[in-house]
Parts: sequence; C-alpha cells; structure tokens
Amino acid sequence: MKPHATRTTREDLMNDFDTAIGETEQLLKSVAGAGREQSAALRTTIEERIADATDRLARLRDDATDHAVAAARVTDRYVKDNPWQVLGMGVCAGALAGVALGAWIARR
Repeated sequence: MKPHATRTTREDLMNDFDTAIGETEQLLKSVAGAGREQSAALRTTIEERIADATDRLARLRDDATDHAVAAARVTDRYVKDNPWQVLGMGVCAGALAGVALGAWIARR
C-alpha cells in the first residue's frame, strides 16, 4: 500500500469513528426526549458505522502485516545474499554509535 493510500484510509477510519461518536452522543441526548423509533434508527446507524470502521481497521492491520512480512523477507534475502556487506554495515554503525557516545560522555 502506498503511504498516501494508508494516510487516506487512516483519515477515513478516524472520520468514521468521529461520526460514530457524534451519533452516539446524539442518541444519548435523544433517548430522553425522543421516541423509540428515532432511537432505534440512530442505534442501527451507529452499529453500521462501527462495523464499517472495524472492517476498515482490520483491512488496515492486514495490509500493514503483509507489508511487514514482505519487508522481512526482502531483508532476510539481502542478508543471506550479502553477509559480509551486512557485517560491515553493522561494524560501521557500531563504530559511529561508539564515537557519538564517546563525544557525549566527553562533554559531560
């Protein structure tokens, strides 16, 4: 999934939850002053919105899991194909972290 598509889906999901919350508040206010038919209609609408938002959240979670698994596979393949390069990158990262930590300690 593209970052833009993920952001849009996340925004849509948040809008759905905001709508469900607003309708829930409306339901609570109308229960005291309205008839049962209006309250039942609002309850049905809220349940539908929550179900839709839950489905979207599940799809978003599944997409994120699929992307994480794909990234792990690519990383695993790269490490298996280039073990010495990965070892070199690890040594460089460790050396840079050591220099940064040493400089930080020296400043104290």
